[in-house]
Amino acid sequence: MQDFLPDVNELNINEDVKEVQKKSLNKKQVFRLMVVVVLALLIFMGGLVNFLEKKDKVIVEEERESLSERAKLIEKKPGQMIWLFYLDEDNDSVFGYKEKVFSGVSVSIRKSGEVQILRTVPANVLGQVIIDDLAEGEYEVSFDNYAKDSIDEGEFSFPGMYQVGQGELKEFLPSLWQKIVLDSEGYYSKIGMVEYNPESLLVFEVSDKILFYDSDLARLAGWSNSKLQGVSLKVDKLYFLKDDDLKEFDIKTRIVKLAMDWVYEVGEYRLSADGKTIVYKQGDEFKYKSKTCGEGSVLVDGYRLELKDMLVDFLNSNVLVVAGKVFEGDYKVYQVVCSDGDFVAREIVDSQVSSLAYLNNKTIFYSDSSGSYFYDLVEKSKVRYTALGNGVKAIFSFDKKYIGAMVNGKLMVVDYLAVKASGVEKHYVIDIATPGSKQPAYRRGRVPPRGVNQFVGDELFINNGSEILRIKLKGSGLWEIGERIELKDVVVEKVLGEIEF
Repeated sequence: MQDFLPDVNELNINEDVKEVQKKSLNKKQVFRLMVVVVLALLIFMGGLVNFLEKKDKVIVEEERESLSERAKLIEKKPGQMIWLFYLDEDNDSVFGYKEKVFSGVSVSIRKSGEVQILRTVPANVLGQVIIDDLAEGEYEVSFDNYAKDSIDEGEFSFPGMYQVGQGELKEFLPSLWQKIVLDSEGYYSKIGMVEYNPESLLVFEVSDKILFYDSDLARLAGWSNSKLQGVSLKVDKLYFLKDDDLKEFDIKTRIVKLAMDWVYEVGEYRLSADGKTIVYKQGDEFKYKSKTCGEGSVLVDGYRLELKDMLVDFLNSNVLVVAGKVFEGDYKVYQVVCSDGDFVAREIVDSQVSSLAYLNNKTIFYSDSSGSYFYDLVEKSKVRYTALGNGVKAIFSFDKKYIGAMVNGKLMVVDYLAVKASGVEKHYVIDIATPGSKQPAYRRGRVPPRGVNQFVGDELFINNGSEILRIKLKGSGLWEIGERIELKDVVVEKVLGEIEF
């Protein structure tokens, strides 16, 4: 019989197994319950967010409709002038049901034929300007920007630019003075506003501040709110130093962001086109900081390389050419390349140069006391450009297609790509003393000789202070004034370039 009786230990083990299985089952049930609860919460939260978003949209739409409806309820009264301003989103000069009212405007009023302004009244939150207690008769009015609502705060300001009217009647704020008649019933008008976006902006430097100028409207479109140190324009981005940081301002999006931090004791500097590498003088020493190649000094045979007159040009953020010297030696031309996390220099030309630039990945341009040359970095050979002469201080277009320099009182522009293709000297000669009657403005040495500032594509700018000449190159010895830009309320020290939108 004992063979048929279960062992006590075996009974205990079976009980233990059942207990473990029971606990495991309870854990699974709890886990499943938790999953169900979490899913339910997620569904609930999603529904709540969706509900709130819809509610917010409804509220915004109701507020918008309320503003529009309240604005429509205006009734003119004797002795009263009323304007309703709105954003003409469909550009049809009709105040539509869903179009927003516009409060960033004011109205100035004066008696017909007089100069003195009687009143200037800003629009209220309903886009209304209401002027009471007026005698019947003829008046003149103009519409202006209302600065309180139209200027952005921060490093830079761009007042909103708006146009009124259609076609040939289109005007920009501030508008011209126009006559209106206030009769016995009062005056009421609805004015559609259309935001104006410039096709391009000229970028000027004046007393360490930056101005953005719309030549189409002949007015400032924006400016920096403080003096900026070390300004550098690269295509459509403006770089400047502030509080030991290098900042980048995207002119198209109007966003300022940090480009590089911890940039100490920087005076004059040069910056790669992508803003990733900055080189500068600290005393006479050549220093650099790069997002791709660390920071420090450039050494040649254990000696620190010193820069000459910031003669530096970038092929890219990791390759540049500089004029410098080592210890007590003479100034020479060095190619500086990022290698194993450091910039390493090698001598390429034994010459004291006055101009220096990369033209492509195998060619540099330099000018010294013996002449002006194209130097082949691969063949280690040079070709002289006779017409440029000796020791010129050249400027270069962004794409390195053109080289400009003053030669015998005239501006010579070399078409490098044409020279490269044909093997012969190709240049334009421009007598910049003849285009304008005003002499170029020179201020603190900022303006290059004869006021020539900058190339933009196949055009260049000549700065005559209160007038900018846009010169278009047509052929060898041929040129024309593409545009004579008369500046209003601005005397330019330096033209940095032009931004196209």
